[in-house]
Amino acid sequence: MSFEYFGDVALNEREVQLLVTALCDHEFMALPAAGSDQFQFRIAPAVPRERWPVDIELRTRPALCVAFHSATGEQRQRFLRNVESVLAAMGHAHTLEEE
Repeated sequence: MSFEYFGDVALNEREVQLLVTALCDHEFMALPAAGSDQFQFRIAPAVPRERWPVDIELRTRPALCVAFHSATGEQRQRFLRNVESVLAAMGHAHTLEEE
């Protein structure tokens, strides 16, 4: 089961790259891109698991979607706050809503 959050935000390629780069810190590590509109993250320092290698997916088309496959409630909130903060800095004042 995943927790999915959506935002009605259209990002250009430069904004997508800025967002992904900004989300990488000591707690969240980006994995090789699954595509130009889909990005994957692991929660550091978690050891990769063969059957469940991805903790968080970020999709940017057709709308912004963050899907958590493995994360605590606190980790989910921290990642979402980071996403919303970066979006706000780019001039997108949107919040992500759980569906």
